[in-house]
Parts: sequence; structure tokens; C-alpha cells
Amino acid sequence: MSEFDPTATTAGSPTAATDAADASQLHTLSILYYVLGGLNAFMLLLGVVFIGAIVLIAARQPAGPAASTGDTPMAAGIALLMILAGFVFSAVCAVLQFMAARRLRERRSARFCQVVAGLSCLSVPLGTLLGVFTFIVLARPSVQTLFAARD
Repeated sequence: MSEFDPTATTAGSPTAATDAADASQLHTLSILYYVLGGLNAFMLLLGVVFIGAIVLIAARQPAGPAASTGDTPMAAGIALLMILAGFVFSAVCAVLQFMAARRLRERRSARFCQVVAGLSCLSVPLGTLLGVFTFIVLARPSVQTLFAARD
């Protein structure tokens, strides 16, 4: 009569199941970082559209002291600076997330992946979920040994 052993796996040992689960979760994290990086790259495209719209609106303003309403040029300048700052931040985040996706797939630079996970937490809610899940996966001793073997 055979007894059910919950620690037994079809591969033969519990560590094989742990390694397979770790590999699967690291692969999933890698894909999700590519997706989040793509979303940030898309935001770059939207930034270009908004900057173009602001430039077009500013160019259509009639020149002359009587046409000025006072705060309109300053407000447009502030909006342009905020959009440019968001543009640069999205560009940096997209590049870092693509790099983290590749490093997760290669199982190297765990510290870099943790830094990018922390930065991704600023992208509420998707980035926050991805960052927290990354911290949980990278904190496992079995995953740390996978990264230590490659570094």
C-alpha cells in the first residue's frame, strides 16, 4: 500500500521542484518587466504627443503685448517642464526595466534587479505589484544561490 508523500515530486527530489518553480517565476518576472518597460516606452510616445501639442498651442498664440493674458506663457512653460521631466523619468525607467528583464532571465545582478524593483514600485498599481513580487522571489535562498552561481 503506497502512501501519498506531499514532498515527493515527479522529478525525484523536492529541490528539483523548487528549482523548476524558481525558474518559472524568474521567467514570469522577466516577461512582466518587458511588459512594464513597454508600457513606459508607450508613455514616452504619449509624452512626445503632449509636447507637440503644447508647442503647437504656444505657436498659435498671437504675438504682442495686448494678446498676452499674463500667466498663459508661464503655465505653458511649467507644463512643458513637467512633461519633459516625466518623459526623462519614463525613458530611464523603461531602459532599466528592459535591463532588469534581461538580467532576471540570465540570473545575474540580483542587487540591480532589486533596485529596479524598488523603482518599479513607484508605478502604481502594476509596478508596485511587480516590485513586491520581485522582492519576494529574490529573497528566497534558492533563488539567491542561482544568482550567486552566475555573479
